[in-house]
Amino acid sequence: MRTLFQASAWRALAATLFSAAALVGISSLSAQAQVTGAAQTALAGLQDRYVTVGGSLVVTSDTGLRFGGMHMITTGGEDVLEGFAGVGATVAHSQSGISSMRVELEGRAGNLVPESFMAGSGWTGDVNHYAAMANGYLDFNAPGAGVVYAGLGVGALLIDGTIAQGGTSANVNDWAPAAQALAGVAFPVAANVGAKVGYRYLESGDFRLTMTSGGTTAQGEFSVRGQHSLEAGLMFKF
Repeated sequence: MRTLFQASAWRALAATLFSAAALVGISSLSAQAQVTGAAQTALAGLQDRYVTVGGSLVVTSDTGLRFGGMHMITTGGEDVLEGFAGVGATVAHSQSGISSMRVELEGRAGNLVPESFMAGSGWTGDVNHYAAMANGYLDFNAPGAGVVYAGLGVGALLIDGTIAQGGTSANVNDWAPAAQALAGVAFPVAANVGAKVGYRYLESGDFRLTMTSGGTTAQGEFSVRGQHSLEAGLMFKF
């Protein structure tokens, strides 16, 4: 599990650094222009303390499954909605007004499609997942376009539920370490209120899985190898 999680964290970090490098280029161009009042407002909306609420759409999710010597990766398209909420605060702000750093504690809850949990069709049941993450962000002021952000988060993912197909059932109630990369844009919509839209990529370590078929029980492991999500939410400054 440690090896898989380390690989997951490195992939998430690489994705974040790639996004940050691109956004640094955007902010460098922005520094050559005069910062507009609208952009100043957008940047101010992410400073100090804030509460964020919203939802995300999981567009694809890959899972890794292992039973003894059998290893399998399942790739499926999803249309799963999940909600998220968090609290955060700015911890550093550059004198130039171009960039700032913030930290955030986030919680998420969602429901997994059974076909994304196991290979094949015809699976029924209910599987929920819950995530608790600590995120760090770099915000880049883009005059006239709000704030562009990139971040990296680490934490834990809990998966709980049972699914079945014919005389076979699979049960999981376990947590594993998780890592994610985030990128998007935020912009003001009212006094002390901002909206954000973005992208999230998440990977996890291994979860213990119990498979029962024909009276025989086997133990296995699976992991979230790559979950891609589109998200939108509101940020309330206080």
